[in-house]
Amino acid sequence: MDIDSLDLPQDKLEKLRQYAEVVNIDDMEMAVCTLESLDWNVERAIESFLMPDDEPEIIAEVPAASSRNPEPPIRSFTGIERGRRRIPEEDIDDDIVPIDNNSTTHRSSRYNTRSVPYEPVIPSASSSSRGFVAPMVAAATNAANRAAVSRGPAYNYVAAAGSDDDDDMIVGYEDEDEDYRDVQVDLRASRRNGSVPLIPEDFDNVNDALRNFIDVFQTRFCNTVTTSAFMPHFSTETLASATKEAFDKPICLERRPLALYIHHEKSIASNIFASQVLCTEAVSNLLRHQYVFWPWDITADSNLLKLLGWLQELNMGDVRNLIQRIALKTEAFPMILIVVRQKSSFKLVETCRGVETVDQVIGKLMSGVEEYEGIRSTEVNEKKEREEREALRNQQEAEYQASLAADRSRMEAKQREIEEQKAEEERRLKAEEDEAMRRQTLASMLPDEPSQNETNIIHVKFRLPEGAQEMRRFRNSEKIQVLVNFLSSKGFNPDHFKYFNSDFPKKEITSHFDLEKSFESTKWPVREQVFVEEI
Repeated sequence: MDIDSLDLPQDKLEKLRQYAEVVNIDDMEMAVCTLESLDWNVERAIESFLMPDDEPEIIAEVPAASSRNPEPPIRSFTGIERGRRRIPEEDIDDDIVPIDNNSTTHRSSRYNTRSVPYEPVIPSASSSSRGFVAPMVAAATNAANRAAVSRGPAYNYVAAAGSDDDDDMIVGYEDEDEDYRDVQVDLRASRRNGSVPLIPEDFDNVNDALRNFIDVFQTRFCNTVTTSAFMPHFSTETLASATKEAFDKPICLERRPLALYIHHEKSIASNIFASQVLCTEAVSNLLRHQYVFWPWDITADSNLLKLLGWLQELNMGDVRNLIQRIALKTEAFPMILIVVRQKSSFKLVETCRGVETVDQVIGKLMSGVEEYEGIRSTEVNEKKEREEREALRNQQEAEYQASLAADRSRMEAKQREIEEQKAEEERRLKAEEDEAMRRQTLASMLPDEPSQNETNIIHVKFRLPEGAQEMRRFRNSEKIQVLVNFLSSKGFNPDHFKYFNSDFPKKEITSHFDLEKSFESTKWPVREQVFVEEI
């Protein structure tokens, strides 16, 4: 039956399409019934398909293996007895290292216990009647068995008695004689959804949450001597700070592209990609030296929303749209998103998927480095050209300012000259006014000139500068000061002119005579010439 032919709302058709794609189911009626029974919760529907059996009960004890007891009793379980499920011989991991002569440590992540709701279940004969296996299960199984070798009997497992922590599990190896050996399984290195989340939901500080991510990541995926040496160098700063560290270095050549590692606990590929790709020497060193590597876990919806909000604030639209579009497709994770910044825009240039190999991831990381190298080279050239233009502009500006300063200096000098001339003119006019006023005052103070018919008068002929002459009569009884006042009233101020009589040698009147005495007392001649000379 075609999905589009079903009479369902668009949102339910989309969920049905997602469910059918993941579990590879052809019976749409059964798929619809499954989704309706779970209130159209796609994740729960996928979980119910991947984990159809009930959880095993905790057994009280497991009998020790013995050749005398070729088939030790297996405790009863509710539902299907998964503890007795036979694992195909070709699916046995070779990552099993001996602890002692009678036990073995198994580090595979494919057979976790009930704390892993999305752990793949190896199909048994009872389930083969469905006619299909979910593509994600097949992919995960193939990835987990890449290093597997056929070396002995198949095995099955049961939960250890009284163990709340799924780190301990009893695994029974089943040989041809049904002879079992009990082994202790250490799942701490491979547990995908442990009791401690990578990013807690209720964190108060992003830096603390990221430090928690690093600690848990190392405990789960890089806890061996080999892998711990290549633990990825994750940033513990906020996404905004990591972005600044990547793209806002003052020196352009120190800038690096940004790599975002997005983890999802419910993805089958999360363990394999983290331990077998990220914790390898080539990938780890490349990320350490060429990238700013920032991690986040979106298993919890609240943490997903926080990440989408941060990407929105930073205007990383391409990254945000991609994560939002595939957020429900858990098997698309984990992924590494390689982001560069060109001018003021962020660009998603490469996406490394959790199903890719080390070589594929290295190729994409190198591609991201080359992409940003081109952008960085362009930025260096643009910066150099910008600095050269800026230097030229500064030089031109300096020359222009110097020219303006010279013009301003000339204008100021000319303005000062004009102002000085104006002030001088004002002073001259005021002096003239003062002089005119003084002369007018002195003229008003002079006694009237005596007539020619009066007696006891003297005649004074004044020889003025530039050849001018003037006659004036004075009474014999008048003071010599009257003569000085007369000349001063004519504009010959004694401060600027000197008056000499006709004696030989000539005598300067203002300094030789007592100006308060009369002409008669000084025996002034009846006729005298007075020479007025400018000082």
